[in-house]
Amino acid sequence: MVYRGKTMSCLEFETVIKNNCGGFLSFPNFLIASINKKFAIDFIDRRLAMHRDMIGILFEIDIAKTAFDEKSPFALLKDGDVDNDTVCFSMSIIFCIQSVEQITNGEMLMWSVQLKLINNDDQQVQYIIASTRQDEVHANPAFHLGKLLVDMGEYKRAEQFLLSLLQDTAVLSQPRRLVRVHNGLAAIYTYNHDYVKALNHYHEVLRLSLTYLQSDHLDLIPIYKVIGDNHYNQKEYSNALENYEKAIKLLEQNTSSMNV
Repeated sequence: MVYRGKTMSCLEFETVIKNNCGGFLSFPNFLIASINKKFAIDFIDRRLAMHRDMIGILFEIDIAKTAFDEKSPFALLKDGDVDNDTVCFSMSIIFCIQSVEQITNGEMLMWSVQLKLINNDDQQVQYIIASTRQDEVHANPAFHLGKLLVDMGEYKRAEQFLLSLLQDTAVLSQPRRLVRVHNGLAAIYTYNHDYVKALNHYHEVLRLSLTYLQSDHLDLIPIYKVIGDNHYNQKEYSNALENYEKAIKLLEQNTSSMNV
């Protein structure tokens, strides 16, 4: 059994989970679950502390060997500490919702959702797989795995994963993919208040973006803005102002061109 903590809006939970018991459930991205139940519950606790209007859900996933084959792969991600090992399910995985029940963890209310892996050969399952696939995710699965780790709060693991992509020749040869990797790393370092490293990666984002975008392109505005933010956080106010002004200038240029 492995566990994944998640939060949902009340409407999403009612529609997708509670009223769908016995039905199928799929995820449009990689799904990472922990062998440590407490780890998943702690994740829910942190999320609910920030989003009190959401509902906490503990997915408990049965990974019986009979459901594992080349069409429904999952892999164990080692972390040195056995208690922190996780399982990564591919985007083609389909689950059956076996039960939904409310549980308590101390003073916290949440829902326990029992999931079971099912065989992907079923025609109905194949239809679900086809309908839930996203072109962008399947074109860049490695990047989206890194993004998922960030979304889970696994910043150290996400950093290591994204850094490994910088050694991948397939990534190095594609500026747009490189931009996403550097942008992900910059976001992690910004979150950790390591603004020097964040700036290094944001400058790479800018440099690479200018290899395929015009210098007055609208997509450069948020790049100049985050570069300015990181200078501001280091009290480098003149550098921050310079980048904010570049962002404002581009915004004004694009706004005026749209009004012509």
